Amino acid sequence: EDMRAALVDGEWDIVISDHSMPHFSSLDALDLLRECGKDIPFIIYSGAVSDQVEITAMRSGAQDSIEKGNFARLLPAMEREIRGAAVRRAKEQADADLHQLAYYDSLTGLPNRNLFCDQVGRKLLQAAGQAATILVLDIDRFLRVNNCFGHRIGDALMRQIAQRLQACVPAQGMVARSGSDEFAIFLGAVCGSERTRDALERIRQAFSRPFIEGALEVSISASIGIVASPQDGADVPELLINAETAMFRAKSLGGNSHQFYAREMSAAAGAQLVLEGALRKAVARQELLLEYQPNLNVASGKLTGVEALVRWRHPQKGLLQPDDFIPLANESGLITEIGAWVLHHACIQAKAWHDAGHHGLTIAVNVSGVQFWQRGLVQTVAQVLADTGIDPQCLELEITESVLMRDADATMVTLQALKSMRVNISVDDFGTGY
Repeated sequence: EDMRAALVDGEWDIVISDHSMPHFSSLDALDLLRECGKDIPFIIYSGAVSDQVEITAMRSGAQDSIEKGNFARLLPAMEREIRGAAVRRAKEQADADLHQLAYYDSLTGLPNRNLFCDQVGRKLLQAAGQAATILVLDIDRFLRVNNCFGHRIGDALMRQIAQRLQACVPAQGMVARSGSDEFAIFLGAVCGSERTRDALERIRQAFSRPFIEGALEVSISASIGIVASPQDGADVPELLINAETAMFRAKSLGGNSHQFYAREMSAAAGAQLVLEGALRKAVARQELLLEYQPNLNVASGKLTGVEALVRWRHPQKGLLQPDDFIPLANESGLITEIGAWVLHHACIQAKAWHDAGHHGLTIAVNVSGVQFWQRGLVQTVAQVLADTGIDPQCLELEITESVLMRDADATMVTLQALKSMRVNISVDDFGTGY
């Protein structure tokens, strides 16, 4: 009993045991060691030990059997077995670390996409075709949080989001972090519409409360896509893809909402993906062009300026208007490259008109919300002014009112930087964009 207690209470490098002890033997001691489940080397150090005892001990996990008094063998054996145990523990720890990296998110501690697919896949097989619901939840405009407050605050808020989501899911469900600001949620193997509605309401209430980190209070919303097994997908990866498709539909409708998956969404998403692929090459292939809308002084009838409007000469679809591709450019992040191209070429044209004698003619260029909230906007404008030589007072940046109202402090910093360059700013109430 003393040995049993010692094995439980302490950490030991090695066990050295005599064989014949009153009412106790080395084989009994070895059995106790095996019961405790710890990887501790075991050496029999005894006088007379039969070959059968040694064979039994080795088969049961003993590392060595040494005749009592033979220190020349005992000490090297101890060193060898202690080193071997240390190597085994290091390997076990490395394996555990690799498993953690392969199947868990390091920031939130939640399962990742791999583990979600594996475990939920098994549960769906056990459910034998019964209905089950999977949600994909994406945080709306979370990039703004990182850009405005830094990644330390963003990471802390992401951990809070993970904790709230876990509280919204039943015990038989599962929450995983499947992307940088995306979560996959399994509501259970047998989940009807009522349980889905209840979960959506819990999530809505969880996001209705502000997230607080130190003195900072942030309101965060989410877009959710919903799929049901087995009708919306043959396996978990397909279900997740379709749930993401529904989630992107929710985002395209303004976010802070949910959408149930419908098969027509996949066809539309495929067409959008093809269009996005072509749009990524449009600048390099010189498929974009600018048209200029004149601004006239009504009283005098004189031309006072022009507004640059981008068009896309698609190789198959012909001339596309901004409404056909600018929303996609905003969603995919391509608007930054397209916006820089528009600004650069509009300023080149304006400078050419100035050199031709149309002095003071202003050129207006639209700036989308995505562009405005990119940290590089001010640097891009400064570089274009330097490259083209246009008078900054002849450049007018048009920004929608809704963009300016999102974050007053950050907005003022950007506007003051542009003002210091003598660039004009106009506010568009209607948000017509490009």
